[in-house]
Amino acid sequence: MAGFMSGHTNYRYDGTYRNGTGAPLYNGMLVALAADGESWKFVLPEANKGKFNVVRRRDVYEGTPGIEVEVMEDDNLFFVENLILINDSNEEWDGSKYSVPDGALVRAHMLRPGEYFVTDELAADPETYLVGTTVKSAATGKVTA
Repeated sequence: MAGFMSGHTNYRYDGTYRNGTGAPLYNGMLVALAADGESWKFVLPEANKGKFNVVRRRDVYEGTPGIEVEVMEDDNLFFVENLILINDSNEEWDGSKYSVPDGALVRAHMLRPGEYFVTDELAADPETYLVGTTVKSAATGKVTA
């Protein structure tokens, strides 16, 4: 339940759209924009959107295994990355403390080819994501093979 951008081509984050998924969103999830009357909201993406190349396995935070991927095709996906401060705590990482409830504003980054992100929001065990393989979005907002 964690993730962060590790290489940007721009630093534009959007915090003007609400979580419209009906469930909490966690750092490291992928979302898409959908019309909501006269405004827009974040929803879970369709399956098989985006194209990402696994660069390496990498801990998201100490002891939390994940993967780092390069964005090859973005399909207008956004990466959820809410600001958190964990440096002042000796507690074990708990991503649920940093979730965004349904209806709340979400801080997310519009992905672009050439950017990198690290996530543990995976549809399978991190060990199954081999370096050099192509992965994409799952309908759950996670990354899948």
